[in-house]
Amino acid sequence: VMAVEPGFGGQRWLPPTVDRVRELSQISCGRVGIGVDGNVSPENAALAKAAGASLFVCGTSSLFNGGDYASEVRRMRTSLGSDDSPSRHRAT
Repeated sequence: VMAVEPGFGGQRWLPPTVDRVRELSQISCGRVGIGVDGNVSPENAALAKAAGASLFVCGTSSLFNGGDYASEVRRMRTSLGSDDSPSRHRAT
């Protein structure tokens, strides 16, 4: 699910994203993985996860925003309630 208007980084999260994720999750009865792309901050990722998303495309708005990369990854994992196992998470 695109959470921003496609085109360039740094855009604002579109609030209807959570409703779209929730609707897709309900339609699929949770049998399909749902991904979210666009301004996936730790806060937005937590909202999307609560609505049924399981894949999060992170980039300039979250992990690569000029801060400490390792700290940002930990922050994202914490917001998603994820463990720190390298085998479960891979940065590309």
